[in-house]
Amino acid sequence: GANLADGRVKDGCIQCPFHHWRYDKQGQCVHIPGHNQAVLRLEPVPRGARQPTLVTVKRYGYVWVWYGSPQPLHPLPEIAAADVDNGDFMHLHFAFETTTAVLRIVKNFYDAQHATPVHALPISAFELKFFDDWRRWPEVESLARAGAWFGAGIDFTVNRYFGPLGMLSRALGLNMS
Repeated sequence: GANLADGRVKDGCIQCPFHHWRYDKQGQCVHIPGHNQAVLRLEPVPRGARQPTLVTVKRYGYVWVWYGSPQPLHPLPEIAAADVDNGDFMHLHFAFETTTAVLRIVKNFYDAQHATPVHALPISAFELKFFDDWRRWPEVESLARAGAWFGAGIDFTVNRYFGPLGMLSRALGLNMS
């Protein structure tokens, strides 16, 4: 079938982009073109026509989906910096596929504080910024389709680094110590 994520909201329902079936918030199909209970000669919408539902939260310009248990085990983290973006940062674009929860990504990838104890990267200060528009950099191509992109920037100062990156930066004369 068609991907409902490519559908539209019509009369408070998600409308399938292919056949225009409409599903309410409980996943029940409430409209099929050509089916109408008000006109006796037409067939009613079958009761079994439904889609599974997922818990969603609209925040930071995205719709966040809980794919785990029927009810979320934790709320979506409040990230005050997600609404603040003055463009004062360096950026790095990359994409990867994962089958983990968003909380794990936020806790592990965007947690710059863990860099010192876990990776021995001595960061003296950092600031986390979230942003949602890759088109701010027209020289780069988006690595994810529209609506599936999530970005963050971490401003930080590295005091000294002795790992592989530090060895390479010293060899190239770019040592930050």
